[in-house]
Amino acid sequence: MRFLVTSSDLRFWPERGDVYLLGEWCRWNLNEEKLSPFNIQIASAYSVLACQRKRDIEAINHIYEDCLLGLTKSLNSFHRTSYTIRYWRILIGSWLYLFCVILYNRWNSFWTGLKNQKIDSVKILQAPDEEFVPAGFLEFSALYRTEIWNQKIFSIIVENYANLPFEKVSVPSRLNYCSKPWNTYSLPHPTHRQFDPAVYSKVTLPVPVPTS
Repeated sequence: MRFLVTSSDLRFWPERGDVYLLGEWCRWNLNEEKLSPFNIQIASAYSVLACQRKRDIEAINHIYEDCLLGLTKSLNSFHRTSYTIRYWRILIGSWLYLFCVILYNRWNSFWTGLKNQKIDSVKILQAPDEEFVPAGFLEFSALYRTEIWNQKIFSIIVENYANLPFEKVSVPSRLNYCSKPWNTYSLPHPTHRQFDPAVYSKVTLPVPVPTS
């Protein structure tokens, strides 16, 4: 039986056997003794070649614009306003663009890692979605570098888009899991770099400029 692992948290690992790690971050801070019961194979990291970089940036820009348009309608409806897309671009554009970059990276990391691989099972995170909503941009900038946030994203992909058998692991609270202030959420160097889109995907992406 071959088990997919998407976190270094051993609660999301089997007790022993063949494991396929989605990335190097899945074994950071785990010593040889903890890894000894496993036969480990690691997926190749999702990286962007020069020929692919332009296509990826164009795809991210397209996703960003579609999301911004949808959010403009939703936010105006919720707040009973009629602000332009330019207004919302200025207000939430930086966060939204970063979010699109990160999700694009995690999505491609997952599917690139699983290409041509036979997986029998995976453990995913069971926790309320609202616990992963940051208080603001600063908290989000720290939160997306944590394993628990990324495990939540990979769990959503597995549960909703991947045809894989899975087992849910309940974590009482993201706040208990990350019980430190927002500015100390980041994983110790160099682990946190695995979750930084600018480093992990080797892409330098433009900052969205208000145009409309």
